[in-house]
Amino acid sequence: MDLSPLLVIFDIDGTLVDTTALHHRALSQVLLGLGLDPHSKPWSAYRHYTDSGVMDELYHDSRGVGATAHELAHLDAAMHSEVAAAACDRPIVEIPGARRLLAHLGSCPDVLLGFATGSMRGAAEFKLQALGLTPTDVLLSTGSEFLSREHIVRQVLIDGSQRLGHEFNAVLGGDGVWDERVAHALDIAFIGAETGLHVFGSRANLTVSDWTELDVESFRLIARPVSHSILKVR
Repeated sequence: MDLSPLLVIFDIDGTLVDTTALHHRALSQVLLGLGLDPHSKPWSAYRHYTDSGVMDELYHDSRGVGATAHELAHLDAAMHSEVAAAACDRPIVEIPGARRLLAHLGSCPDVLLGFATGSMRGAAEFKLQALGLTPTDVLLSTGSEFLSREHIVRQVLIDGSQRLGHEFNAVLGGDGVWDERVAHALDIAFIGAETGLHVFGSRANLTVSDWTELDVESFRLIARPVSHSILKVR
């Protein structure tokens, strides 16, 4: 078993917490309030399936110019508010085993946790807090910083290299086809969390229905070295 330093990256919605439907409702409400209809096309049809990517594309479609920094900042604040309000009525629930697994991985001295999500940062931090994490203490890359999921995940890899050095292995865990595609594009190992409707194909190194059976050795067994070319800032 390769005992190189290990970076484990997780998506959040649908992967660690059961918030996919909650998040979709919040995003729809915020965008409809801005006069943008996110249901004018299927979610899968958006070029970048992130909060910021959806808003940017809708503005491009309606006015020919993407979202401004001010509009994205408004989206961030509004999404945080909507998600927090929804959680008052229905508290955020973990995907079974998520808290235990995160605590286990976090206790390993040669393992670094990272989180990569298409959610805006405020809402993402709120969900991590629901898992008992302190957002300022973890690597987190979100839709507030990048439109594309590939750039979001790459940033966690770059940030991870600053702590682990340039020789380390990585694994990405996610529940969506977009997570699988990013892992393939960046040539990192992938665990498919089949917590919703999506069933993963052969590109997934491992599939799970929840996190109750996994430990650090499960990740080490499938982890792959990160290419130095991926760590170059683009």
